[in-house]
Amino acid sequence: MNFHLIAWQQWHDIIHQHLGENETLFNYRGDNPFYQALNKELHIKRRAVIQTVNDKQNIASAVASMMGLGIGLTPSADDYLTGLALILFIPGHPAEKYKEEFYLGLQRGRNNTTLLSAITLEAALQQRCRENIHRFIHNIIYDIPGNATQAIEKIKHIGSSSGCDMLYGMADGCALSQTYGGNYVS
Repeated sequence: MNFHLIAWQQWHDIIHQHLGENETLFNYRGDNPFYQALNKELHIKRRAVIQTVNDKQNIASAVASMMGLGIGLTPSADDYLTGLALILFIPGHPAEKYKEEFYLGLQRGRNNTTLLSAITLEAALQQRCRENIHRFIHNIIYDIPGNATQAIEKIKHIGSSSGCDMLYGMADGCALSQTYGGNYVS
């Protein structure tokens, strides 16, 4: 697999084009002070995870710190981390060597989240997810943007906001993949 040939930035942009306001707590723009506070905290934790992956150190502590943040059966932060892991730990991906560090973070943060969420995150580390997500990742790897809109719309309908939160993580995974030697497309 030639990961450096994948137009990671293009895929990041395609995903973000389909994520509207208030579809995920990451994009919350409403008046609810609780959701505003969650949005702010999610972005602080998100930046910390991105920074540690870029720095290639302290990944476990950033992952553990983010886990459980949000509401519902699978909190937004966990869905985000699921999407991030599904991209960064594609077999052969240059970031795959940090999977153990990510897993350690998952183990440390496990008590901060729901059982379902912890199981979902563990599955993502093993590249186990819904078939429509697998197909979308296949489209990314083999640069098949034609089906992107339909695939993204299907993922967006997972749970209340879980699909959108996962897509947000996948978009960041694509952006991070760019820093691991991807093909930049403006």
